[in-house]
Amino acid sequence: MIDLAMRPARLAYALSGEGVRFVVVGGAARLLSLGVGRPRDLDVVVDEPDLPELVSALGALGVPANVASLARARQCRLDSF
Repeated sequence: MIDLAMRPARLAYALSGEGVRFVVVGGAARLLSLGVGRPRDLDVVVDEPDLPELVSALGALGVPANVASLARARQCRLDSF
């Protein structure tokens, strides 16, 4: 069984490990800045030059993605379970 509470932390760790430069936004940003909330996901913004590293980090978590699709998307949702 996947521990849903740890998904945001695992993603942040994977992104950092791959050297992805990212900005945390949404509910996780609110929690980090104000200490309020219980986000179940991690919303991030990534610059296009970091897409190959993003794809690698997602692949390590078992999330299929490819650079071409992400480059065309303005916004996308990827589930890690």
